[in-house]
Amino acid sequence: MRVAAAPALRSFRGAKGLRGLLCGLCAFGLGALPALPAAAQEGKEAAPEKARGRSAGPLNPQVAAMPDNSWLKLRTPTPHSIVRSGSPWMPYAPEAKVAFVWGAVHGGSSNDLWTYDMAANAWKELHKAEAHAAQDPGVLKLKDAVLMTREERPLAGHQWGAMDYDSDGHALWLYTDAGCSWQGLYTGGSHLHIDSLKVRLSFTGKEYEEALSKRAVKGPTLWKYDLKTNKWSWVHSDDSARVAGYASTFRYFPPLGKFVVVPMYKDDQNTLKLFDPKSRKWEGRKLTRKVDPSDYISSNSPIVYDSRRKVMVISNTQPGGTFILDPVQGTLEKIVPAAKTPFVNLDGNCGILVYDSVNATTLTVYTKSNFKVYDTGKHFEKLGLPCDDTYVWALDIDKKEWCLQPPPTGGVKPGERGATMSHAYYDPAQNAVLVYEGSYGGGDGDTWVYRYKAARRGR
Repeated sequence: MRVAAAPALRSFRGAKGLRGLLCGLCAFGLGALPALPAAAQEGKEAAPEKARGRSAGPLNPQVAAMPDNSWLKLRTPTPHSIVRSGSPWMPYAPEAKVAFVWGAVHGGSSNDLWTYDMAANAWKELHKAEAHAAQDPGVLKLKDAVLMTREERPLAGHQWGAMDYDSDGHALWLYTDAGCSWQGLYTGGSHLHIDSLKVRLSFTGKEYEEALSKRAVKGPTLWKYDLKTNKWSWVHSDDSARVAGYASTFRYFPPLGKFVVVPMYKDDQNTLKLFDPKSRKWEGRKLTRKVDPSDYISSNSPIVYDSRRKVMVISNTQPGGTFILDPVQGTLEKIVPAAKTPFVNLDGNCGILVYDSVNATTLTVYTKSNFKVYDTGKHFEKLGLPCDDTYVWALDIDKKEWCLQPPPTGGVKPGERGATMSHAYYDPAQNAVLVYEGSYGGGDGDTWVYRYKAARRGR
């Protein structure tokens, strides 16, 4: 599903070329260039676990040898996931040290689920995609007031940001209430278009509405996946507080043991939405907004958890800007204006937002082809920002600015590909970012790894 392009933003002045940006932009100011780790050679054992600031576990020797600010292209193993639109976020399961890919291309029927293991550079298909409902309407069924597939799994659709991993409960959660397609039958969003579909299902729209009205617990239905049992289950959440509102980016916040949903433009902007996976209840928390009166967080805005500062970092798709959300204190603060924030969204996708926990730094990553999605490059050009290559920005929260990184060590980096979509995550065990990118819905994914900085002793 398309979203509106980023709004036109003010241009920087006096920035000519990449070096000018590195040396002259205050908002994207760059401090001392990161030093290379001593004797970083391919295949050598990395620094001790404690010095690396990472959890114990096997290392990928090629990744372990990467110097600061460098890219590495790994062989894409077989089998591997296709590349999907609208699902760049890969939730990470720390106890298993794998990340998930789930989500369909526009109107597609790919409800398959995969994991990727960076240590082994290996994909694993946990569930295969089910049938396309246009050819096999029986793949859709109504049970317990829930629309589901024949195998009782969630319907294929864009993930956007509505999926994350509960690291305490050891479960993957999917908040699909908004919907975007039904196992290939694109509906434009609403689940109430059943009777307008060209195929006849085993239930009607009226029957679906009646089932919903008879449900004892009133609230959105979420899906939960258990990695140990390899099974999906549906969960009727309790929204008796009437705060769930509209679905948007859904992120787990460990200090509270709850999922956070930031209010969208149609929601009460002074109420933060929280979902407790244990009680399965929604609750509202008063939100003090230290932002412009017109600011709101759009549904495709990426959000990452800053584990050192115990806050959420938000790169707002529209109207733009960088925000810090503190769910404990109940505050939302804009720290970088839109004109000085590298635009990111979770739909196309345009760029990638990840949190590097070893270095306690949020990163925005753009590969060259990301600029083509929604004509993002034109908006970067208006800002005076580079838009013709692969770039990385690091967020300095204390200085409240994004810092453009220098050209990568060794000059290796993702090149140009047509109509590229990406999937990405930060692996704390490997201290590196995976960027898996390829053509829209294709099986031609390239496997790239980026290292911001190697861990130092005492960090």
